[in-house]
This record gives sequence, C-alpha cells and structure tokens, in this order.
Amino acid sequence: MYVRPGLYLTFTDVDTGEVYARFPVAEGDCFAIGFLHSVNKTPVLDVYYVEHGTLYVEQTIYYSFGAGVQTELNPGETLSYGVDGSMIISNIHKNFEQTGLTYLIGAASDHTLFLGAVMEEYVGLRGLVGVYPETARRESNGIQVISLSGLCGRYSVVSVTCEYRCFRA
Repeated sequence: MYVRPGLYLTFTDVDTGEVYARFPVAEGDCFAIGFLHSVNKTPVLDVYYVEHGTLYVEQTIYYSFGAGVQTELNPGETLSYGVDGSMIISNIHKNFEQTGLTYLIGAASDHTLFLGAVMEEYVGLRGLVGVYPETARRESNGIQVISLSGLCGRYSVVSVTCEYRCFRA
C-alpha cells in the first residue's frame, strides 16, 4: 500500500528485525515514551523531537528521585517545576545516531507511547503512563496513547528510529 513519502517513527525488534509499527512524523514533531519508575512507581516521561530527520531527547519529566533518574544538570540543561509538582529537565538535545534508542518494553510497567502535543498535555497524561491497557491504542485530548507492550509484546527489546520512507511496508 502506498503511503505519502516522508519521515516515519519506526519500532523494530532488535533481535529479529521485525517492524512492529511505523507512525508518520514531520520535522518539529514531538512524542514521548513514558513508564513507571520500578522502585518509586511514579511516572517518567522522555520527550523526543524530530529534527533534521533525527530523533533528539529534549526533556525528561519525573515526579521523584530514584535509581537511574538524573540528579545533576549537564551544561546547557535547565530544571523547572510543573504545575503538578513534576521536575522537568529541558534543553537536553541529545541524538541517538551513534548509540541508537532502545527500550526493554514492559519489564516493570508498560511503556506508553504518546504521539502529539505532549508538553501541552503532560499533566493529563500522567495517569496513562505505564498502565497495561485492554486495548493497545486510544486517544486523550488529541494525543494518541499507545501501549508498547500491546504493540510489541512484553519483554521485547525495541529499537526506535526515525527513517525516511517512500512507501510504507
């Protein structure tokens, strides 16, 4: 089936190469992947942007400190506090061309993909992070909410890339 040429956010099984899904994106689009921290059970949202056909992590939103959560700012990064008490680290601007962006899906909680204006609605999305849904997809305030466990399967090791495609296969 022909789909418009352009950029696609692609989820691929690292071990088998199976493509789980492709979602059309454009320059400047943002999306987030959220999960519940395995120890303190609070949401963590990593916010990514598409820039020059590459994925960049720009912000991380979290609600308490714990293992693996950033406690010091790197040069150029800023810390602000959200209206709901969240801690928001911004200006991260790290791409994944060299290292790749990989997630182990659903080991401690579901990984949840949010497509759309995440930063405008993150407070409302907080309760949707890391919850294993009955269906893999739904919508909340114009944002697509997709269970990565439902899409890819629990314990899948998934690579997330941005790729240019002429056809969707």
